[in-house]
Amino acid sequence: MVDRKRIKQLVAQLQSESAKERYVAVVELGRTKQTALIPHLDKVATLDDNPKVRKVAYQATQFLKKIKAEEDRQRHLAQLQALDSEDDAAVGETSLFSEPLYEDPDQRPEVESTWSYQQTLKSKDEAATARKAARERAAKRKRRRRRLRLIFLLAVATLALAVVASLVVNEEENDDPQSREEVIDGLEDWNNDVALTIGVYNTALATDPFDCGQFRDDPDADVPERPDWAGPDKAYQEDLEAYFEQMDTVRENLTEARRRIDLHCGEADGVRQWPSAEANPKPLVDQARADFAMARNLLSEARRAPQDETVEP
Repeated sequence: MVDRKRIKQLVAQLQSESAKERYVAVVELGRTKQTALIPHLDKVATLDDNPKVRKVAYQATQFLKKIKAEEDRQRHLAQLQALDSEDDAAVGETSLFSEPLYEDPDQRPEVESTWSYQQTLKSKDEAATARKAARERAAKRKRRRRRLRLIFLLAVATLALAVVASLVVNEEENDDPQSREEVIDGLEDWNNDVALTIGVYNTALATDPFDCGQFRDDPDADVPERPDWAGPDKAYQEDLEAYFEQMDTVRENLTEARRRIDLHCGEADGVRQWPSAEANPKPLVDQARADFAMARNLLSEARRAPQDETVEP
């Protein structure tokens, strides 16, 4: 059962001055699968000043939107099933032959005055056959309408899911930078993520023994990936090859440091002494920090350099 009090606390935590606390609040709110939280998370994804918090809030918002679309589809199907149950209960004797065919006695057909028992039985059988045929036709029409309603509701639900998926794809495609200035801004966001990760590694490796549990629980311990739109072969970035080479070296050193830490800690959550100075990845992190400083300088120089932005991406 969802703890409403905890949800209120997490919603309030979205206003925290700490980016880490906002990040944790967004992750926990997304895991609740409560679609009513979409407006709160969408606001964070749009307005938060931390790019990493914005990114995880956007992912949580899209996750909840997909859940809401599926809930809407299930609700449509449930309504259809309830409607079919009501139709089944309402099916009974048709009223086609419940009323007299001739209200005016003068309009009744003439009949022979001689009474025939066999003819009467035949007439009753014919009337029963006609009533049965009418009921079968009514039941067939009802089944056909039921199938048409089911097809219509499934089509509506499928279209809704397709629209949501299309919106997600369009938002991701439109997120690519469209100018030199947007490219530099996006790379600086990536730099900020890498700087957070280097800070986490420096702090964790400053003491020996190493605190495995605290390092593993830090959301900034994962090495940030290069954005899909970034690279020396992409638009507005042809002159940034040296910058990307430096950043690739930074990521390689941080990735190797993470590999050594994972090998050292294993599944342990406590503190562990490094077996030797060679096993400690601190020199790798120090080298990554030095290379990162050079990469930042290269990006700053690229921002100051004049660029022709008339080239189409």
